[in-house]
Amino acid sequence: MPVKLIAAARIRYNGVIYEEGNSFLCDSDEDAEELIRDKAAKPYPKPSPEVIARKIEEGKLKPEDVYPRKKSRRRSRSKAVSIVTAIKDNLQYLEMAVDAVYKNTRNKFEYIIIDNGSGREVKNYLIDLQRKKSNVRIITNENNMLYAHACNQGIKVAKYNYLCMLDADTYVSPGWLKNMMAAFDQDQDCGIVCPSQAANKGAVYIEFKLRNKANIQREISKFQKSLKPEYLEKQIFQVYGFCHLVRREVYEEIGVYDWKRYYGLASNETDLFWRAGLRGFKIYWAKGVYVHHFHNKIKVALGFHPSLMCEKGHEIFRKRQKHPEDYFVKNDVEIKPNIDLAYKYNDTYKQLKPYFNE
Repeated sequence: MPVKLIAAARIRYNGVIYEEGNSFLCDSDEDAEELIRDKAAKPYPKPSPEVIARKIEEGKLKPEDVYPRKKSRRRSRSKAVSIVTAIKDNLQYLEMAVDAVYKNTRNKFEYIIIDNGSGREVKNYLIDLQRKKSNVRIITNENNMLYAHACNQGIKVAKYNYLCMLDADTYVSPGWLKNMMAAFDQDQDCGIVCPSQAANKGAVYIEFKLRNKANIQREISKFQKSLKPEYLEKQIFQVYGFCHLVRREVYEEIGVYDWKRYYGLASNETDLFWRAGLRGFKIYWAKGVYVHHFHNKIKVALGFHPSLMCEKGHEIFRKRQKHPEDYFVKNDVEIKPNIDLAYKYNDTYKQLKPYFNE
């Protein structure tokens, strides 16, 4: 493999004269060592982590050219998915999200819902939901531990090899999960898949306007039928984390969401996408899959400032990129038993016990 050097003086190499300061490629390590030993050349400095990150983002450099990666990528034959949604109050959006998942999902799935300290209205809904649906698992937090912490809780109890982090203010279209899963068949190194959205004109944007929320199922179903299957490889800032499907192997290799670093801020998904790229996993945009996102409705309702969250989160991420070697984030979240839900339906406690995570 050629070795890049910088001429320390005017030298001739392979019949070509290089002036001092010119960079050139040696044919072998031996040639490079000889030139360095004779002080005719200096080793070409490695780019800084910031430069590496920028070049990877711009597609000028592949992560596997810089960072170690595992060559073997095992594939799970099962198409079952663990869907993870975090909620804090705002029952109207949660009901819509859950309704869409059960209407429009054909894959085998479990639905893990993390309640981040909601009031009695949401708790009553969740109690009724897990009574009606055998594949629902509820995790309750006494206080609002926020999105990234909730995702890690979901990962900790998920039983399938594919996990989908789905925001509570979303509405999935018919066949969404099956069509997103197809991206993994396009490339064995695909680790994360994101669908199209119409709320943010930046990443993975596709034009769609919801006319009537009451007719959302009909409007989205019609729109979904007009889309053609297409899968495009993207970089970390070219995708949007409101809904992302992840192979378990990604979490096994790089860890989970860095909730302590980004607590209450944006960029935790970007951080995950970046770390996945360092290990050679690729991100794909399932352009032909549409998931409607009401975009920041819950954040605003809870008193958060989305723009400020993004600004501060991006600032933390820029500093984070200076330490790519520290890519693994341990899943150290705790999960407490759902005592409040258990007592509510004490007479059927034995039937509900598997969903209490005790």
